[in-house]
Amino acid sequence: MKRNLYLTANGRLLRKESTLHFVNREGRTIIPVEQVKAIYAVGHITLTSGVISFLSSLGIPIHFFGHYGNFEGSFYPRRRLISGYAVVNQAEAYLDADRRLLIAGEIVHASIQNMVHTCRQHKTKGEPLSPAVDSLEECAEEIDDCRSVPELMSVEGRAWGIYYETFDHIIKDFEMGPRVRRPPNNPVNALISFGNSLLYSAVLTQLYHTQLDPSISYLHEPLERRYSLALDLAEVFKPVLVDSVIFYVLNLKLITAEDFNQELNSCLLADTGRRTFIRKFEDRLRETARHPRLKRKVSREYLLRLDAYKLLKHVCEGSEYSPYLARRGW
Repeated sequence: MKRNLYLTANGRLLRKESTLHFVNREGRTIIPVEQVKAIYAVGHITLTSGVISFLSSLGIPIHFFGHYGNFEGSFYPRRRLISGYAVVNQAEAYLDADRRLLIAGEIVHASIQNMVHTCRQHKTKGEPLSPAVDSLEECAEEIDDCRSVPELMSVEGRAWGIYYETFDHIIKDFEMGPRVRRPPNNPVNALISFGNSLLYSAVLTQLYHTQLDPSISYLHEPLERRYSLALDLAEVFKPVLVDSVIFYVLNLKLITAEDFNQELNSCLLADTGRRTFIRKFEDRLRETARHPRLKRKVSREYLLRLDAYKLLKHVCEGSEYSPYLARRGW
C-alpha cells in the first residue's frame, strides 16, 4: 500500500539508478519509491534534475513547505489522465455564471455544515457552543440569497470568523485570538496554517489521479501560479481533517508550548511539533469507515478523491454535486 513520505529534516534527495536516497547529517536513507504516493518536503530539501525526472516517470508529486510551514509550491508530474472533454466541460462550468455560483455555493454550504458538525462535537470549558452553531446555521441559510461568488466569499468569511471564535472554548491551554496567517502569531494559528497547507497538498495529490484540471476553480478565482481547485475542495475538509487534529494534539498535550519557537511578531512550529502533527494528521487520513454508497471501507484520504469525482461527474454529466458532509456517517 502506497503512503505519503514526509521529509521533516534538512537534507538532499538523490537518485541512484532506480532508487531514491535521502542524505543528511544523520546518514543515508534508501526510499522504496514503489511504496510512495507523494513526497512532502517540510524540511529544507535540495534535489537534482535526475530526481525530478525520476519522480515524473513514476507519477509522484512533491510538495514544498516554507519556514513557517506554509505551502510554497509543488512539482506536479506530467499528467497521465488527460481528457480534453473534461477540461472543456470544466471550463464551460466556470464561464457559466449560474453554474459556477451553484458549485461554489455547494462548497460553502458543505464547509459551513462541517464547521457545525465540529462545534456540536465539542462543548468544553463548561460553555456550550450553541450560539456559534445558530450563527453558522444562519450563514448557511444566506447562501441561497447570494447572487455572485464575491457574496458567497463574504458569507464564508463571516462563517470562518464565527467558527474560529469557538477555538478558545474548545482548546484548553492555548488562546487563538484573531486568525493571523502570514506569518502566524501564536501556536494555534501556526498549527492552522501548517495543517491547511498539508491538506491543500493532499487534495492536490488526489486531483492528480483524476481528469480535472487543478487550475480551474469555482469558489476561488483561477490565478497564475496556483492550483486553485485544490483550495476549493480543501475548504470542505478543513474542520474535519485539520481542526480535529489540532484539538487532539493540544488538548492531549501531545504538542505543548515547548514545541513552538516564538519569534518577533511570529510563531514557528518546531521540528518536534511538526513531526507529531504530521504523524497524527497522517493517522487521520488513513482512518477508514464503511462508505454508505460504495458499500466498502474507504479512508478519509480517499474521500478527497471521491469529492473530486463528484465534481467531475457534475461538470461532464450534469449529475448532482453534493460535497462531503461529516454528519453523513463520519
